[in-house]
Amino acid sequence: KSLSPNGVWLRTTFPREVGETVVLSFRPPHWSDVSELNVFARVTRVSSTEGDDCGLHTGGMGLVFMDLTRSERRLIQAGLSQLN
Repeated sequence: KSLSPNGVWLRTTFPREVGETVVLSFRPPHWSDVSELNVFARVTRVSSTEGDDCGLHTGGMGLVFMDLTRSERRLIQAGLSQLN
């Protein structure tokens, strides 16, 4: 996974179609809230590569968050900055 305040890249063997809307539930890094963050996201990019010789799949999909508030974006950014 690769997370930013604007979206996320998810590795998956079953990506959705570009333009589809999905619902994500996750807890961002250093998220102090007890509950998970629930957000709508739109699929903007898809990579569906086959498995390599070891059977590893590197495909996935890029998702852009659609309904995060400014404060939620700031909290995600703050959590990510604490990882470095």
